[in-house]
Amino acid sequence: MDGAYARRDAERTRSEERTPPESADGAVEPSPREVTAALDDADCRAMLAALEDPKTARELREECDVPSSTAYRKLDRLSDAGLVTERVTLDDGYQQVTRYVRAFDTVRLSADADGFSVDVEVREQATTDRPVGPHSPTDS
Repeated sequence: MDGAYARRDAERTRSEERTPPESADGAVEPSPREVTAALDDADCRAMLAALEDPKTARELREECDVPSSTAYRKLDRLSDAGLVTERVTLDDGYQQVTRYVRAFDTVRLSADADGFSVDVEVREQATTDRPVGPHSPTDS
């Protein structure tokens, strides 16, 4: 019986580690570990460098020369770390298209007596841009 409780506690701990804390405004804050792990990954860095403009996973896969499964796994990692955001738009055939956008301008890693902290300076564009595409609303 003790083994079952230990497994459940271990599962809960792993689950809690994957759930980033929320800030006062309800936004999810990535952990320093998630951010540094993503930035330490060469494929993730290549994808971030390629994201000067919004791109689909396919465009990133081709530009960064990685398999499709790797591209999606790395995009998930970058998203969990708060370094990319997704934008869903409609193409000419009214099909949904997901484009990825670099969500930051600056990342700062700090160390103090309490440990490490990460400050991800969110891009104005990542929070205020409207979806782009042929069927997106336009300014009048």
